[in-house]
Amino acid sequence: MGKDRNIWLILDHPNQLATALGLASYFDRKKYNLNLLISYHQYWDKVPPEIYQKLFDKWVIFERPDYTLHPFKIIKNFLLISRTKKQVSGLKFDKNDIIIGLSIFHYLENITLSVYQSNVKIAVMPKAVFSESIDPLDEKMYYETLEGRIFNKVIEPFFSLYRTWCKKYRNNPNIYCRIRYRKPLYEIYDFIIILESVGESKQIDRKTYSMPFPYLLHINPASKESVKRKKVVFFGDIFKNGIYGVSADVYAEYVNRCLEFLRNIYSKNYSLVYRPHPRETDEIICLNLDNFEVQRDGILTELYLFQHYQEIHAIFSVASTSSRTGFFFNIPSFVFFKFFPFNETVNDYLVNEAGDVPAAFFIDTVETMPPTYVNDIDFNNNIRLCKSVLDEVFTTFIQS
Repeated sequence: MGKDRNIWLILDHPNQLATALGLASYFDRKKYNLNLLISYHQYWDKVPPEIYQKLFDKWVIFERPDYTLHPFKIIKNFLLISRTKKQVSGLKFDKNDIIIGLSIFHYLENITLSVYQSNVKIAVMPKAVFSESIDPLDEKMYYETLEGRIFNKVIEPFFSLYRTWCKKYRNNPNIYCRIRYRKPLYEIYDFIIILESVGESKQIDRKTYSMPFPYLLHINPASKESVKRKKVVFFGDIFKNGIYGVSADVYAEYVNRCLEFLRNIYSKNYSLVYRPHPRETDEIICLNLDNFEVQRDGILTELYLFQHYQEIHAIFSVASTSSRTGFFFNIPSFVFFKFFPFNETVNDYLVNEAGDVPAAFFIDTVETMPPTYVNDIDFNNNIRLCKSVLDEVFTTFIQS
């Protein structure tokens, strides 16, 4: 007997693979085919296919169309969107197939949603992405780019795609473009699942739910204690040209004090690991990494934690999102930025970026041992909350 239904998960950045793995672990594989449609990003080159491809029934990578003003690239993207739409149409989704969008604004997802408008469509995104998605992009602060107009007025209508905004910040046009659908997300997706901090789960309205990041659904609870947690990991950052208004020399001085702190309290009983940022160059020459193993494999944090979950005792960084990701994995995780000589504006920004995390997440001294503030109750509660929301969406609404 064949499987009842296909589920198509659409990704662009490989950090979304961690969310896809968690969601995939929820479904009964005897009933569902789980398929990945991937809009290529250079970081996919760091994802070992032999580990992850076998976990899905289909794994299809598409070249990424994108906004551009270059005449030849506009033609290339026109042809690329045409080819991608034909490839997506050729997959011939059944009317009962479910689309789960994790990339939201990228053209592969836009194309898939536009081709299969009658299928059930679910958006899954972090709270920060959702907040950006409903940001109206005030015209006093943002302006629509010329390439955005070209794609909106010519290419998107030609291919019957959902129309988008492509805007830039007036005060700093060199930063990345902000992309939005012109239609509200509620008119494009049937349901929206917002990923928030551990311990939160609720129905916001009839179409919108929130739940913790589903990473732990992919981890076998019975294996949690199968390996002693003997690694303490520090995630680095790009600071060669200074960071957050602090010079590279001063920043390195404070990082070294943090590394010395970790050596003093952990080196006798734990292995110390330093993981550079994927785009770090020679920053480590400024750091004292005695007793630290430097790992330059370039694997993204989410996938690194899946591969080494049972080995990690604690995670540290200055202000890296890797610490927050570790917290979502129920690993004791910490940031040091409150110890650094950043001004009040920077500190407020970094606190806000950290989101809803416990006070113990923030370290403001290198004098005392940080607490181990997560436990099995948090682990099990995270799983329960995820399953309750997914049951509500997939069982109550979709299977009825």
